Amino acid sequence: MSLHELRRKANEAVARRWLASKHWGGWRVGMVDHQWRVCVLADDAFWFHCGLNHTAVVQPGSSWIGERIPDLDHPGTRAFLLEDVRKAWKDSVYWMSGPGGHHVIKCGYQWFNPGKRVGKGLTEAEALIAALEAAP
Repeated sequence: MSLHELRRKANEAVARRWLASKHWGGWRVGMVDHQWRVCVLADDAFWFHCGLNHTAVVQPGSSWIGERIPDLDHPGTRAFLLEDVRKAWKDSVYWMSGPGGHHVIKCGYQWFNPGKRVGKGLTEAEALIAALEAAP
C-alpha cells in the first residue's frame, strides 16, 4: 500500500469519528467528500458536483448522504472541523503545532496563557477530532 493510500485511509478513519461525534455540524456548502465531490446546498437539497456535467442531487435524510465521508485533506473541509471544535468549546480553544504532533489547547477569555490540552494528534485533523470528542 502506498503512502498516499495509507494517509487517505487514516483520514477516512478520523472523518468517520467526526461523523459519529455528537458535535458533527452536518454537511455544509463548500465541503468536499473523499471522492472530491463539492457539496452545495440549494432548495433544501444537497448537490454534489461530481465533474463538469455530472451532479448528484440528494434530499436530506437520504442514505446516499450517509455514505459520504468528508475529505480532511481538503483545507476547506478541515476548516469546518475547526468550526465544530470552536462551537463545541465555545470558541475557547486554539491549536498549535510543534515537535511530536499537533495540539488543541483550551484557553480562556480572561487570560493569555494556555490552559489544558484537550486534543492531540500526529495531524491537525487528528488533534481537532480528539478535541471535538473531549468537548462537553
